[in-house]
Order: sequence, then structure tokens, then C-alpha cells
Amino acid sequence: MGISIDKNAKKQLKDLVLNSTLKDIEKKYWGAFIRITTEKDASLILETIQEDSTVLSFLTKNLETKLKTLNSKNKDGWKNIVKEEKKFIESK
Repeated sequence: MGISIDKNAKKQLKDLVLNSTLKDIEKKYWGAFIRITTEKDASLILETIQEDSTVLSFLTKNLETKLKTLNSKNKDGWKNIVKEEKKFIESK
């Protein structure tokens, strides 16, 4: 059986972020991400955040770091972020 995709996941994720205690700039990062992500990815992220509230903080930190890394073209920085994400996921 496949994963159920919520067709309103992007809107729900956006609402969750907007109603969170994140800083305005962090909400803007999420807004940019949500605009380009797929419903499937938004659905998976939403489900994960709803299961564990610490995930929103972790993903927000990594989203900001990824944006800065992309701007600096630091390949090692990107690898470190991916390693950190893998470690976080494995701990859940």
C-alpha cells in the first residue's frame, strides 16, 4: 500500500508555519520552499511535523543553512547538512 497524499498538504503546511512561533524570516523561507515543493513532499513533511514538533525547528534550521550554503557554493557545507539530517532521521 502506498503513502496517502493529502491534496491540501501545501496549504496545511503553510498554515502550520504561519501559525507557529517561527520568526518572520523563517516563515518566509518556508513560504519559498512551499511554493516550489510538491504536494507529496509537503504531505510527508506535514505528517512528520505533526508527529514530532521538534521536526519543524530542525527543518527550519536546515532550510536556512541550505539557502546560505547554496549562495556560498560551499559543497562541503552541503554534505555536512545532509549528514546532520541523516543522523537526525536515524535518531527518530
